Amino acid sequence: KQLETFGTLRKSTGDSKDAEAHVSGQVHKFAFNAARRYRRALKWLDADDQQDKKIQMERSTVQIRLAKASTLSHQRFGDAAESEAGAEEKSAIDEALALLKEVLANAEASKNEQLTYECLKMTLQVWIQGE
Repeated sequence: KQLETFGTLRKSTGDSKDAEAHVSGQVHKFAFNAARRYRRALKWLDADDQQDKKIQMERSTVQIRLAKASTLSHQRFGDAAESEAGAEEKSAIDEALALLKEVLANAEASKNEQLTYECLKMTLQVWIQGE
């Protein structure tokens, strides 16, 4: 009886690993697509080159979301989370930190506490992923 239970439990673990791999693949795919869209939006905002406060706020928001999508597209899940980050993930983290540094400078200059908070929260998440 106990062996049957162990066999069922073991099978369940294998199934959950398959489900985890599937969900991980979906997260990476959707995050990659989101990063691509945010890069496009950032390019459009840079091409507009207006100094309007509303546009600068939107640009900062897009940069935060790009940083999140970029790092999420390389996020490691499950057993892979314990392994060392690859070169692609490290470059995505470096890019995200550069974007967030720029956003933080703009947020502090405009004295926008909400944007500063969001930027610092995302920076902390990126640093944790880089560990």
